[in-house]
Amino acid sequence: MEYKGQVTAKDYINAQWLHLRPRILFRYIGFVISIFIGIGLVGTVVDAIAGDDVELIFWVFWGAFLYAGIWFLAINPVRWKKHYKQQKLLYEPFEFVFSDDRIQSRSKVGEGLLDWDVFLKWKEGKNTFLLYQSDILMHILPKRYIKTTEQIDEFRNLFTAKMGKPSN
Repeated sequence: MEYKGQVTAKDYINAQWLHLRPRILFRYIGFVISIFIGIGLVGTVVDAIAGDDVELIFWVFWGAFLYAGIWFLAINPVRWKKHYKQQKLLYEPFEFVFSDDRIQSRSKVGEGLLDWDVFLKWKEGKNTFLLYQSDILMHILPKRYIKTTEQIDEFRNLFTAKMGKPSN
């Protein structure tokens, strides 16, 4: 099976969001915790508006929550775009040839062979496949270069056969 593509800044940012996405159980736990935090913060604001004394720790907590939201939703995408611009090799078109025992990669700047056993896990998002060599080193495969849903299924089946179920 062959794959030809090129990673854009948008692909890179999508890959980073997918990389950060926790497993389903942690998503639900995080959602429940966020609801409780939100209720607590609203209660703090209501108390402050009503003129009740509000402890300093609640305002520190509110500030930390706001800071984390700004960092996560606004600053991270800017940083990721900067990281993409710094990695000149990501701009180049590339080609992967998937076989039973390895992946051959080629681009204008070089080529290599990677045995399947160097891959730890994989993730699938709406627009992207990620193939991981470690928890932080991944290959980005934008799905827009895969022509049909049958081919996407073939890639999904191959990755599952070689690395197990996706880690998302």
